[in-house]
Amino acid sequence: MKSEALIKEDIRAEAVADERRTQPDVRAATEAENLRLMLPRVSIDAFTTNADVFQAVEKAMSDRRATRVEARLFDGGFKHAIKHYSGNQPADIVVIEFQEPSEMVSVQIDALADLCPPSTRLLLIGSDNHVELYRKLLRLGVSDYLVRPVAPLGLIEALAGILGEDPQESLGHVLAFIGARGGAGASTVAQNVAHGLAHNFNATTVLVDADIGFGTASLQFDFSPARTLDDAIKEGEALDKEVLERITHWRDRRFGIIAAPTRLDEVTAPGREQIRRVVEQARRMARYVVLDVPQGWGPLVTEVLTLADSVTLVATPDLVALRNTRTLMQMIKALRPNDPAPLLILNQKPTRGKSFVTAEEFSSTLSCPLTAEIQSDPETLSAAQMAGKILLEHAPKSLVASQIGILTAKLALNSVPRAGDKPARKGLLAKLLRRKGPING
Repeated sequence: MKSEALIKEDIRAEAVADERRTQPDVRAATEAENLRLMLPRVSIDAFTTNADVFQAVEKAMSDRRATRVEARLFDGGFKHAIKHYSGNQPADIVVIEFQEPSEMVSVQIDALADLCPPSTRLLLIGSDNHVELYRKLLRLGVSDYLVRPVAPLGLIEALAGILGEDPQESLGHVLAFIGARGGAGASTVAQNVAHGLAHNFNATTVLVDADIGFGTASLQFDFSPARTLDDAIKEGEALDKEVLERITHWRDRRFGIIAAPTRLDEVTAPGREQIRRVVEQARRMARYVVLDVPQGWGPLVTEVLTLADSVTLVATPDLVALRNTRTLMQMIKALRPNDPAPLLILNQKPTRGKSFVTAEEFSSTLSCPLTAEIQSDPETLSAAQMAGKILLEHAPKSLVASQIGILTAKLALNSVPRAGDKPARKGLLAKLLRRKGPING
């Protein structure tokens, strides 16, 4: 049997190798932190002439924000698109990279208009950065124009704008918490962070207990939910912001909880689209949506982690948690390749003596910095549970409450005004077909 030192060394070697394989693009990671838009179910055809643009489009279409998109990628620009659509149905959005002189673009758009329905939207990619060209393209009915080089997340944001998706400012930030092992305390951390966001940062916050059948939110906050996550799931396509607000148990005007059903024999197993709809509607009614994710891996977990803007792993200082954390980090990075790595919390750190794995060993073995360390305080936690309160309510001046408060501050984003909805941009060909006479630049 391997010694503890050899196990740590094996985990460290695997973590270093994985880090080299998945080294993130710093600029892309920063953009990902700010991009909360999710593309709806839509078809997209992309015609590109350069390898770098093809790769950018391919990377964008494989991003978690585009999981519902049906995308087809082709080599070639306008000429190939016109030839292709002479015998095939166009997609909802057509992306074309063009190399032709700008004075030739209007002719190409005219030819494309003869083959596409009025609802088709066109996004062009070119190298000319002149504002005159941009204005001309908008007059021609083009929905948007991007200048090379194209970033994958920039393309996703442009597509969301074309489709009239909610602006960034109107969408809440989704924070997911998952434990590296059973008993790691991820639910406790998530519940207290949600409470802190609502009451210490005066931000409307909704806690979604996604641990179906075993969730503890209603128990920890000492209430019997009239309706639960199961009711929201059963609403199906009828679920909207107003319906979800009525299902939510509001503790006060700033803090609401969507409790998990407690009876496994009365639970409807949620599909991907159903849980996605719950999260999407929740982020329309709150600035922060905190997801308490069940421990393990499966369709529900992967869908929730796909929807989250940031993922926080909660681990305990032991070898099992260290091994599981490395595995989870690897899987989450594969699921979210354009996003920053998960945040890492070391929970239940002993106040006396040395833990099985020290914080320094945990961080260095995984080649990942710790976002926070939270001390073990079972007596205070037990007293809070017996009182029917969470730790921040029962012992706000305790060391653990202070550490969770610091973590909450790190997770909180700057407040932004909630803008109104913006209408979808009209199809390029609807505008084009209404024109009379030749196009003049």
